[in-house]
Amino acid sequence: MVKAIWDKTVLAESNDFKIVDGHYYFPINSVKKQYLRKSSTKQADVKNGTADFYNIVEGQNVCWNAAWSYPEPRDTATGIKDHIGFSASIKIKK
Repeated sequence: MVKAIWDKTVLAESNDFKIVDGHYYFPINSVKKQYLRKSSTKQADVKNGTADFYNIVEGQNVCWNAAWSYPEPRDTATGIKDHIGFSASIKIKK
């Protein structure tokens, strides 16, 4: 089982992950959404579409814009629809 971990907190775990452009994407149903808070940040990407960003919140600790999703990915990126990607500040444990 592959896990996304931030400061000892497991954010997601699944064997059904994808790696796109060096980032791990986990199926949305494998992500512990209680740690995600939608941020106001959005970013357009020519390849994937427009990403919605999330802050990771655990107690008083916040990791800003450390996760994202593409709710309406471009046709070339449909494989990451319904997935959450994590930044390099989130440890991936295999």
